[in-house]
Amino acid sequence: MGAPMHDHATTIALIGLAGLLSLALTSLAAGAWNRTGNRKLGFVAAAFWVFFAKAALTAYSLWTGFLGHEDLELAGAMLDLLIVALLAAPFLGGALRRAA
Repeated sequence: MGAPMHDHATTIALIGLAGLLSLALTSLAAGAWNRTGNRKLGFVAAAFWVFFAKAALTAYSLWTGFLGHEDLELAGAMLDLLIVALLAAPFLGGALRRAA
């Protein structure tokens, strides 16, 4: 088997960078929610926070072996579903109210 295509530390650093960007976007979305009072921005802020949590869990697990590959894949998929649900909730909430 050949050499890996990337360095392990580089992967962790890139995931960490994605986490930091997600945390910054969480802060921006929360600030916008606070300024405007638009509750839909709360869902966006929560979705970015879950992005941050996913990046933190992934980087930590790759660094320490906290979760094995299969468990990390499952956790990532579950967090992805939560992110999609948080981003879709503002749209679905209005559609469900109109249908009732």
